Amino acid sequence: MATLARRRLAAIVMTGLLVTPILDQSLPHAGANTLRLDATTQPAQAGSPLDLWNAGKKNAAVAGFIAADWTNGGFLPADPILGLTEAQFDQKVASDPNLQQEMTIRTDSLKSLAREVLTRGDGDAKNAKSDDARACFTNLQAFGTYLSSHDGELAILKLVGTAYKKAAADRLAKLPPVGQ
Repeated sequence: MATLARRRLAAIVMTGLLVTPILDQSLPHAGANTLRLDATTQPAQAGSPLDLWNAGKKNAAVAGFIAADWTNGGFLPADPILGLTEAQFDQKVASDPNLQQEMTIRTDSLKSLAREVLTRGDGDAKNAKSDDARACFTNLQAFGTYLSSHDGELAILKLVGTAYKKAAADRLAKLPPVGQ
């Protein structure tokens, strides 16, 4: 049953992210309150960019996202939900039916944060701040590469990673060469 729910969610994400660009839309949801973290959701780690984002500290969250070392998974391995492998998630969701909803909430928050980094990179590119735009896009590309190629990663995160990897690569290709 949990696998079927994740497949349905993956289909929604694929439609929302890969067919309709990730820039302007998020997952369809029942209402605005479905995206907020509730008191039962555990924080990823104190001061992680995702926690900062959920606390409304957008500038600090974006700065932390850009500074993250995505070769090691950035801040995701420490996240109690997004850091799970597919096998771990399957095992835990059997005993905790709310885990599916919590995973959706955390994934939506992560997508919103990544979308903000992409938006800021777009703004920097439009304002001739190529180096700043390049930092945003390069980091998003590394984020996408990590998510899309990490063995055992949750399938939903692989889809998110693939979408951001492509979006960042497309934007990097449009920037002038370094130093211009």
